[in-house]
Amino acid sequence: MKYKIGDSVWHARCEWLPVSKPCPICFTKRQVTLILGDGSQVILPCDYCKQGYLPPSGFVKEYEYVSSPQLITIEKINIEIESNVEKVTYQQGCYIYYYGETIFDTQEDALIKCDELKSKLEADQKEKTKICNHNSNKSYSWNAGYHLREAKENRKQAEYHEQMAVLCKEKAKQ
Repeated sequence: MKYKIGDSVWHARCEWLPVSKPCPICFTKRQVTLILGDGSQVILPCDYCKQGYLPPSGFVKEYEYVSSPQLITIEKINIEIESNVEKVTYQQGCYIYYYGETIFDTQEDALIKCDELKSKLEADQKEKTKICNHNSNKSYSWNAGYHLREAKENRKQAEYHEQMAVLCKEKAKQ
């Protein structure tokens, strides 16, 4: 057992969090200038960084991995013995930590682990994006099926309406 209850240790933390970034449309000015076809200009509030009924803020939220070491205090120690192997976990509140995996003696060691976690998670995210983009042709096949079905349905409707128009012309002659 490395630590005791009440010891402070460094936790390597990496989370997917919203981060405030300058609006890429108004560049924090909260308004944009629209140039009309005749060359006149109209100044409008930026709709890109506007949230609901609130006025534009000049900033948008984007999610990204944020990593930072966090000083925690151990509140509970869990010891499990399985096949003569002792496994110790440390706990603060409802969070469980493993020595050498997410908690460390020094802030520097936790910071190194934070960088490793962030790099791994970002690489995983890029791989997922690549897979999603690679499989995006599935949506093309769905769209093709949808449009073919709608075209067939519209042809049926056109035939019906043409027949109704002929009937109306015949009744008008009578």
